Amino acid sequence: YVLNMGQPIRIMELAERMIRLAGHEPGDHIKIEITGLRPGERLREIVLGEDETTVDIGIPGVLSARPAFRTVDEVRGWMTALAEAADREDWPTAASVLASALPDYPAGSVVKAPLRA
Repeated sequence: YVLNMGQPIRIMELAERMIRLAGHEPGDHIKIEITGLRPGERLREIVLGEDETTVDIGIPGVLSARPAFRTVDEVRGWMTALAEAADREDWPTAASVLASALPDYPAGSVVKAPLRA
């Protein structure tokens, strides 16, 4: 399920609102410190895969995510190509096959270094 949370809001704007709601002025009583992104944090949250759709389920603000299913032949093709690339120790091709099979998986984390058994 996916919540419809409306338009995105900047973290700085949210922090300033919270400080004002507490009866203070941003920067005067409470300092806002910008630390930058930490490992794993994103500027925009990804709630659906690129090939997923949503369906209204009758509850305001809640949608159902519908994944796109792959055929058995597609999965077999990926597995065969991946096995062949692994047999040849062709890691760039293996990474390409994984990226094709898993389009939402971050490409940079597929292959960091050659794998050895």
